Amino acid sequence: MKLKRTANPAAVAPATWYAIGVADVVYRKHGMGPVVVTSMNDSHEERSTSLHNRGLAVDLRTRAIPDSTLGLIYDDIVKILNPQGFDVVLEANHIHIESDCKGTEQFIERTD
Repeated sequence: MKLKRTANPAAVAPATWYAIGVADVVYRKHGMGPVVVTSMNDSHEERSTSLHNRGLAVDLRTRAIPDSTLGLIYDDIVKILNPQGFDVVLEANHIHIESDCKGTEQFIERTD
């Protein structure tokens, strides 16, 4: 993983780090790694509801990835992260991943 100079890792949630790790493995699997993180807890102050501000979202660089490979990378990340409560969005110039923990209660099983 590489961080863009302006990406601020302060107060980034463990779930976000997990998502970055998953994305890094997927990028490398397709020969496009390491993943470059372009935005974390930074530059989103104008949007007070952005999950970036709470350390729950990350943006990943896609500009050097051919469209055919980008589709495979996106699909793999979605297959892994969506069932765990993450939203993965393919934007025009990056992949946005956020965790607002909705729906994750289905993966919690109580036992004695």
